[in-house]
Amino acid sequence: MDIQIQGKIQGNIKTIFVVFIAMIITQFFFSLPKIFAQNTTHSLSTIDEILTFGTITQGYKLEQSLLPLVEDLTGRLTIEEVSKADFQQKFSLQKYHNQELQALTTYWCRLKVQNTTIQDEDWIFSLGKVSNVEVYMPQNNGKYDLHITGQLVKTSKKTIKTGRYNIAEIFLPAQSGVKTIFIKFQNQIDLSPDLNLKIIPKRAWQENIIWDNLIQGFFQGLLWMMLFYNLLLFITLADKTYIYYVLYIFTTSIYFLSFYGYMNEFFLGEFPDFDFFYVPFSAHLGFLAYLSFMRNYLKSWKEMPFWDLVIRIVSVVFGALLVALIVLVSVSYVNYMHVERIFFGGIQVILLIMLIFIFAMGERPARYFAVGTILMIGGGLLLFLGASGVIKLHNNILYYQLGVIAQIFTFSLGLSERYRQMEDDKHNAQRNLIIQLQENEHLQNKVTQELEEKVKQRTIEISQKNDEIVEKSQVIQAKSDEINKKNVQVEKSHQEIRNSINYASRIQSSLFHDVTHIEKSFAEGFVFLRAKDIVSGDFYWYGEKPMPNFTSNSTKNIAQNTAQNIKHLQKTNSIFSYQYEIPPTLEEQTHQKNLSLQIPMLKILVCADCTGHGVPGAFMTVMGYSILNEIINEKKITSPDTILYELDKKVIENLKKENREKQIQDGMEIGILVYNEDTKQITYAGSGSHPLYRVRDFEIEVFDTSKHSIGFSAKTQQKLFEKITLDVQDEDIFYMVSDGFQDQFGGQEGRKYMKRNMREFLLKISHLPFSEQKQRVISELETWQNKYHQTDDVLMIGVKF
Repeated sequence: MDIQIQGKIQGNIKTIFVVFIAMIITQFFFSLPKIFAQNTTHSLSTIDEILTFGTITQGYKLEQSLLPLVEDLTGRLTIEEVSKADFQQKFSLQKYHNQELQALTTYWCRLKVQNTTIQDEDWIFSLGKVSNVEVYMPQNNGKYDLHITGQLVKTSKKTIKTGRYNIAEIFLPAQSGVKTIFIKFQNQIDLSPDLNLKIIPKRAWQENIIWDNLIQGFFQGLLWMMLFYNLLLFITLADKTYIYYVLYIFTTSIYFLSFYGYMNEFFLGEFPDFDFFYVPFSAHLGFLAYLSFMRNYLKSWKEMPFWDLVIRIVSVVFGALLVALIVLVSVSYVNYMHVERIFFGGIQVILLIMLIFIFAMGERPARYFAVGTILMIGGGLLLFLGASGVIKLHNNILYYQLGVIAQIFTFSLGLSERYRQMEDDKHNAQRNLIIQLQENEHLQNKVTQELEEKVKQRTIEISQKNDEIVEKSQVIQAKSDEINKKNVQVEKSHQEIRNSINYASRIQSSLFHDVTHIEKSFAEGFVFLRAKDIVSGDFYWYGEKPMPNFTSNSTKNIAQNTAQNIKHLQKTNSIFSYQYEIPPTLEEQTHQKNLSLQIPMLKILVCADCTGHGVPGAFMTVMGYSILNEIINEKKITSPDTILYELDKKVIENLKKENREKQIQDGMEIGILVYNEDTKQITYAGSGSHPLYRVRDFEIEVFDTSKHSIGFSAKTQQKLFEKITLDVQDEDIFYMVSDGFQDQFGGQEGRKYMKRNMREFLLKISHLPFSEQKQRVISELETWQNKYHQTDDVLMIGVKF
């Protein structure tokens, strides 16, 4: 490798170094607002203070706060005992930081929280430096969900399978009452537990993880890039200086992987004790590799024999102390921490002393080594001052990491310079740079707890004495025969009732417009109706009216060529499994003629949900259908709000009683959509829970309706039905839905489907052909319903003009 090539490599390394430092600083300072915005420092003022999570709450940081604590001297208290009302008086506000709590002692903490927002939220409890933690979250059934975490807990036993954090995920329903959460914690090492409690929204926590992974990914990726690069140089040049440098980079990487929990999460999850107590010694092994690297880099045995002897003595003493520390950490962790601080300070002193004679050498490669060491010591000094509280820094370890990265890149520049100076003596040596950036793939497994419902049935056994059975055997036999006879009669009556209901279903279907006819009356459309009990309390209505005062010469010419006879229509209802032929109605004849005449039409589409379902609901549909025919077909009323007023008046009159207290309060909730083919506009009015959904440009809008229902109401004296007018664009899609789907219980937890899921589902299927949309609606309903019974009639209409 000649000097020219070596110069290019050196220039590339400098460029990479500058770009990297700029990226790290940029990422770090851009992440600061996110980090500080996650939670707000808070101090509990009373033992029963409620932590309220409102719409603007970012979380709580209780690091310096007093917490409601109670000491469990026996370590045998259970959640059932701690949660009792008479036990609560034992809690008192106590400090949990600055070595206030005893090691190896069990403590219980109590927090009262409340979600005042209108949506369900997941929150993360970050639980600081504690070896064993149990978080108990109350459930609606009076029991508690248990979340297990801790620094010395195996990953397989944790509720959230992560080795990096002591966290518990808490679910708070929207606008729920006050929840009392209990936290049981203990340090199984002789060190005071530091709960360092933070409560953070799950979304913000996930953003934290992303930033942590990004920063540490950069850090580890660059370390391993330099490791492989220098390992390749070692293989190529057979210079053991590089292998010591590789060992130093490798041990540094292992130390930071352990410090941030990646080692525990990905490699040593089942051996947390080993990772916690012994893996950090990789930093000390790195220092030994650092001393060997320095000897070979500076060729101290040749250039400075005295200092080379000093370095070798320091290496032997340091190795002996390292063995003693490993023994000490196995015996007493507290004493190890005290000695470790002194040990760390000693390392810094040794490095400073070495800098003196390194600068004394005066060579350029030696200066690179000195600058790199100063950068690392500077980062370590910031870490030490921040950890000691002398200066206030956020995430002290980041400064040390920046110092290490700067040191490694400076060393790389020094090695490059050193190699350039040796080029005259080594003309045939080559160095190949292989850069491989490996991104760590983070694993995050979430465990959702399934609620199991167990129903125990008790059977009652009736035993009678043998003599009573003998005496009354004939009576029992007679009763049995009578019961069998009545069972036959009941079965016969049941079959007759079922046949009557099936016949009523056929009668009801004959009133409804043909689904195929309605679907073909629009550019695209579908009608889906599923009754709960054979006959339906939901119904749809459709009609077309020619535009008033519309004249056209072209339509008069076309009218002269229209057919004189109209064949009978073959009706097939997609809801009921039979076919029948009836003469075309006057409305259908008018529809056929209007199509021939090409007269712009008013298309009126109705989606209605009557009170109740089954036979009672079916009676209401017949009445509602009849009244709509009277209002629209006979009275020629086409404005949707006026139709609602007329329908409300008619329903009240039909169900009116002389005694107001006996007035029937049945009615219906209904949505009416009128499409004007001439103006390309729709007018819509609805009552009750019948909004109109519109999908436009891959967004869904909901147009609310009047909250008043059709029919008598003792609470409402005067109702207001308003209409809205909307322009229709070519790709607009409109949906009308009764509340049967959104109120259907199902899913894994047996909850209602809800309006939010309905909006998202309609938006998801809106791009499909309408025939496929209808099948997706059926599939979604059946999948959601699963093992649960249908709770109400379901009606859904979708159209595109």
